[in-house]
Amino acid sequence: IIAVAMAPYYAGSCVAVGCPANSKGTNVPSEDCICDAGYSGTVSAVAYSPFYVSTCTPLPCPNTSVGTNVAVGDCVCKAGYTGSVHAISVEPFYADSCTPVACPSTA
Repeated sequence: IIAVAMAPYYAGSCVAVGCPANSKGTNVPSEDCICDAGYSGTVSAVAYSPFYVSTCTPLPCPNTSVGTNVAVGDCVCKAGYTGSVHAISVEPFYADSCTPVACPSTA
């Protein structure tokens, strides 16, 4: 936007900034950007470039699993556990069904 000598005394327009990487929603000014599944944090509008602050960071694999992180999607249950881990978009931002494998019975 630039100032001009005639009414309305400006020219140009503002364009809404889209939601940043690792988040989704309408755009930053609408205040509905949320972190993607497997990420935790917030997106907030600010008055300086890039016009948002994003704290969306990937969650580590839960204690019962190993892998890079939940967002990458490679968390697998640790040895001695069965189940799975996958990203979801509501807190705690992952579903973990890793449970200990029962000891075999001796008969």
